[in-house]
Amino acid sequence: MTRKNLSRMVHFVIILLVIAPILYVALLTFQGNAQGLGLLENLTTNVSTVVSLMSVCILPFAGFLIKSKWDQVDQNYNSLGQFYISLLLILIGFLLIGNTGMAILIFILIAFSVVILKVRLGDAFQVLFKSPKHNISHFAGEMAMLLIAAFIRFAIWRISTGS
Repeated sequence: MTRKNLSRMVHFVIILLVIAPILYVALLTFQGNAQGLGLLENLTTNVSTVVSLMSVCILPFAGFLIKSKWDQVDQNYNSLGQFYISLLLILIGFLLIGNTGMAILIFILIAFSVVILKVRLGDAFQVLFKSPKHNISHFAGEMAMLLIAAFIRFAIWRISTGS
């Protein structure tokens, strides 16, 4: 597998992340029509549907983060460590939400990029911890995604406990 194939894989993942909310809204519309409800009525009557819609609507933001980091890798090969750390933070966010399908997709993307680009993850973390003040600003979007994912996980927990 070459770098060009890896680029295709990254763009395929980005397309999946962007299309997923559209497909989910279509699914909610079809489910609502089967029950005799519109989309808005379906959302107002079922709180868990709203929370799952929130967790799906974070996916295009993750796609944007991956796209921006991948463009940095295309311009500057030294930013490869930032790409890996960004993917790991997005992976943690997906696992926190409970979106295992997308988490597996991101994990496969990490695995293939490590094999193809031949960069160790340990080197990426060493670069991060050399100047943490400078590097934290590079991951503001990922931190915001983790914060939103924690909020969604809290909402899922509150719904599951029934309080």
